[in-house]
Amino acid sequence: MYLKRLELVGFKSFADRTELEFVPGVTAVVGPNGSGKSNVSDSIRWVLGEQSAKSLRGAKMEDIIFAGSDTRKPLNFAEVTLTLDNTDRSLDVEYTEVSVTRRVYRSGESEYYINNRACRLKDIMELFMDTGLGKEAYSIIGQGKIEEILSTKAEDRRGIFEEAAGIVKYKTRKREAEKKLDETEQNLVRIHDIVSEINEQIGPLKEQADTARKYNELRQTLMEHEVALYVQQIEAAHAKWEEASRRVQELQEQLALQTTQASKREADLEQARFHVSQIDQSIEELQQVLLSVSEETEKVEGQREVLKERLRNLAANRQQTMEQMHRITEKRHAVEAELAEGEQLVEETKQRMDDAQASLKEAEDQFAAMLQSLSDDVERLKGDYFEKLNEMANLRNEIRHQQQLSQTSQARAERLELEKERLNQEEAARQTKLAELNVQLQEIDLSIQETLTRYKETIEQIREGQARLEASRRELRQWEQKREAAKSRRDLLREMQAEFAGFQQGVKEILKARERGFAGIHGAVAELVTVPEEYETAVEVALGGALQNVVVEDEAAGRAAIAYLKQHNAGRATFLPLDVIRPRSLQADEKRLLSRTGRRGRHRQRIGLVSGDVPSHCRIPVGQCDCYRNIGAGQPRGAGAELPLPRRHAGRGHRQRRRFHDRGRAEKEYDQSAGPQPSGGRAGGADGRDRRGHCRAYYAYGTTGRRTQADRAGAGAASHTG
Repeated sequence: MYLKRLELVGFKSFADRTELEFVPGVTAVVGPNGSGKSNVSDSIRWVLGEQSAKSLRGAKMEDIIFAGSDTRKPLNFAEVTLTLDNTDRSLDVEYTEVSVTRRVYRSGESEYYINNRACRLKDIMELFMDTGLGKEAYSIIGQGKIEEILSTKAEDRRGIFEEAAGIVKYKTRKREAEKKLDETEQNLVRIHDIVSEINEQIGPLKEQADTARKYNELRQTLMEHEVALYVQQIEAAHAKWEEASRRVQELQEQLALQTTQASKREADLEQARFHVSQIDQSIEELQQVLLSVSEETEKVEGQREVLKERLRNLAANRQQTMEQMHRITEKRHAVEAELAEGEQLVEETKQRMDDAQASLKEAEDQFAAMLQSLSDDVERLKGDYFEKLNEMANLRNEIRHQQQLSQTSQARAERLELEKERLNQEEAARQTKLAELNVQLQEIDLSIQETLTRYKETIEQIREGQARLEASRRELRQWEQKREAAKSRRDLLREMQAEFAGFQQGVKEILKARERGFAGIHGAVAELVTVPEEYETAVEVALGGALQNVVVEDEAAGRAAIAYLKQHNAGRATFLPLDVIRPRSLQADEKRLLSRTGRRGRHRQRIGLVSGDVPSHCRIPVGQCDCYRNIGAGQPRGAGAELPLPRRHAGRGHRQRRRFHDRGRAEKEYDQSAGPQPSGGRAGGADGRDRRGHCRAYYAYGTTGRRTQADRAGAGAASHTG
């Protein structure tokens, strides 16, 4: 093995890459001082693993990097590559040529390579160990090295001989093995200590593990129960939702069926109106020949009575329809009651949540205060305990000292008898004080035990509080789920309320138009009336279908609403104008009953009107009116548009003529006062009695109109129906 090649880059004075070739034999490097001869040997020593900057004639390792000159910039790294011929396998590697590279940067980082493969500095040192080429080997001898070897101790020279003998590697490995053994023994000692500590902790840890295992099992059971409860609640909520959906579907089907039936009845009513119009036309024709054909007139009157009976039957069918609508309204009120109950449940849930949070906050504050107080007591007791221990130690030391004095004073017993007695007294006092201190120590121990007991009780209370807190949180989650369910139900009911479910189509459209700003609409009677819960059924039965009547500001608002319904073909509705209708006189018992109901403002007097004053058979199309007078009374009951009737004239035939003439005149006068009306028949109807009376007009838009007797009418009010 011999040195074959040396490459230097940035090492000390070698700024450029420099390559030195060596051949077998002796190679001498000569040159003037400062030319870099020693830098060559320093580079070889450095690449072989030298770590001392002082051995390389520098203050720090960065000094070996080219620092620059007047014409050259400094470099950022230094690199040296040493190539050896290994044909004789002096180095324990498979290659015939071995190159070792070392590189250092100004940041302090170092890199090592063997045959261009990254390695450690330790690998390089082991490679050259026992070959004489190591950094401490004898193959590199610098200035003064021989004198240093000769003047050193035998132990120091021994290393050179060991290097030459090739046993340095084994001794190094031995030292490393011994070092590892020492470290292993120390680790074993530490492991034994740790094992003993762990053995001491195994018992409590085992108990804690059992407790944790039980806690996990209980928690898993609790989670399973909670999941089962949630599933049950979800299934119950889903069942309720399905039931509500089924009820809504049934109500919709019933509403559709009733709408179909109402449409059919309306068609029957239209047909009846057509027949009535034909009869009215026949009556007009017969009026011209009334004197000569009075017998024929009687026949016509008979036919008219038959038609009246048919109309009564139709009115009865309409009443049945209104009763069905009343049942739908009852269901709507039930849904609203459930909504109110859900909102109340939400409020109660919020209150319970606030109470639970307040209780939790109070418990946490109490626990923090109690824990702080216990910590202060424990610290104070610890301080007192250590103080008493110090006093006891001082007393024991003093007792020992006195005992020593007592032993040394035996020879002077006679001379020091008095002193002995004094010391005995002091000893007795000290023993008394020691007993007192022992008592105090026992009291301190007892106090510590009590403190520990209180601490354990406090911990138990904390655990109980945490359990209660967890229970409160579970209950809170349950209430939150109930609140969400109630909220969903409330939203559904509000949506149904916004759609005015339960009202007729025409009433729905008018109420929706009111929400969009349609002027003059106060609302349906069902919206404007409030009664105590115990009277709801009685009032609903009394009002019946009148609950869907729409209260408007005046007649103009009613006409506008009717025009709106006709324009949009939105159905029919009954309107109550506040400037036209007047209540009838109430009996004492009726006043007493109405005093128990609640109404809103100016609608107070309309309840009596819609509950009894508008008979269904008095509603006729626009432009028609029933003019009649009450039999046996001079003034009509209720209020309305009143028209005077002429006095009685003698003669049956004359009475017949005057009756139809007065009826026609009343129709014309009312038509002029009410303005143009849609076609569909004329109003008429009066009895043949000889008595001065009044005519009451009932407006009913869009429904059938017929003549009626005043003695059958009873009482009434103005009503607009669209």
